[in-house]
Amino acid sequence: MITRRELMRALWALVACTGAAGLAAVVVVNRVGPSQRWARGLDHLFDLDLEQNWPTFVSSGLLVLVAGLLALVAREVGRRGEPHRRLWLVLAVIFLGLGYDEFGAVHELTIPLFRERFGLGSLAWFGWVVPGAVAVALFALAYLRFLFDLRPAVRRRFVLCAVVYVGAALGLDVVGGPIAVARGESSGLYIASQWVQEVLEMGAMVGFVNALLVQLELVTGGAGATVRLAPTLSRGTGRPEAAASSGPHPHHRAPTRAAAGRPGTGPLDLDQEAGLPVRVR
Repeated sequence: MITRRELMRALWALVACTGAAGLAAVVVVNRVGPSQRWARGLDHLFDLDLEQNWPTFVSSGLLVLVAGLLALVAREVGRRGEPHRRLWLVLAVIFLGLGYDEFGAVHELTIPLFRERFGLGSLAWFGWVVPGAVAVALFALAYLRFLFDLRPAVRRRFVLCAVVYVGAALGLDVVGGPIAVARGESSGLYIASQWVQEVLEMGAMVGFVNALLVQLELVTGGAGATVRLAPTLSRGTGRPEAAASSGPHPHHRAPTRAAAGRPGTGPLDLDQEAGLPVRVR
């Protein structure tokens, strides 16, 4: 059975190899020239700025993977009576839609509308950034309470990944607009900005996968978490009952809440279904 750490290593390696292949394809085409058929084929297969090729497949696949994990979190949260089950499901639908859009480039259909009809200039050269920015703002307001209700370990990861993803998707398209207008979309600076954008987006998705796996561990007390039942006094005897444990040491007593705050003891959460303290290693 694959562990979370092993999965993260595999996904990071996938992103690194995809980014390296895209960079190599651009270098080869610039050195050999687009007149060579094999060079054009290599560029079409691995160029991160093109659609419906290997990098697009990786990006959309990561988004769909995140959507699946979000649906799994929603199921587990609902089973244990924790809040925001519907918001988790809405997130799953949103990421599933983002995965479809990533592969089909549906958002690019808005570019002519905002570029030609509204004349917003080079900063909105990629017109989808305008409705995209509005959608992000509304989403942030709607999910503010949800964010603060997350466990700190998950919330930190969510915020970091969201900032990286939105900053890459929106921010670098805003930056890339003036570059495309001034130097053209075949310039080295524009190609570099788009390469950085795609790599950051894929990296953010890998981070989201990790955050959701941590969330599942905390909610279910699954792999990566040790669940122990603190001893209670037996009625009539006043003696502590035997401590039950799901870890490898059944007689090891669980730390108290006071001990949980001491350095080196790690965070302590509560399994809401069984009332068990959950320590995350």
